[in-house]
Amino acid sequence: EGKISRIITVDAALKLEGEETGSVNEGVGVAMGGPGVQRWKIEKLAAEMGIPIDAIAIKMSEKEAISPMKKKIFDSIEEARESILRAIKRAPLGSRVIVVGVGNTCGIGNNKDYIKKIEDEIKEEEKKKSKEKGK
Repeated sequence: EGKISRIITVDAALKLEGEETGSVNEGVGVAMGGPGVQRWKIEKLAAEMGIPIDAIAIKMSEKEAISPMKKKIFDSIEEARESILRAIKRAPLGSRVIVVGVGNTCGIGNNKDYIKKIEDEIKEEEKKKSKEKGK
């Protein structure tokens, strides 16, 4: 009882030439950048315990990863959410699943009201950019 049946990790991933910003990819293993020590430890322990790990990656450039969120990235939320739900459904009904959001989420709130605020700000920024291009 209380055994974890699945781990789902979500992180940004560097897009390759020709890939679209905000595209969502699914894979196996821990989605986590950096030197890999933490990733290795999590994967080793999960393998020993027979816990599958899913990776969900939202593609963006290095610059986009450290800049205010672009609309294309925000628009990928629903696709990423659907990927998470598919992974959850692969776990036995009633079992425990860990969803790990990896990376820099500073400034992002944890409720729907805050997400709506972010969406409004992104849309406003897009309008400003469109007006500037039209001048």
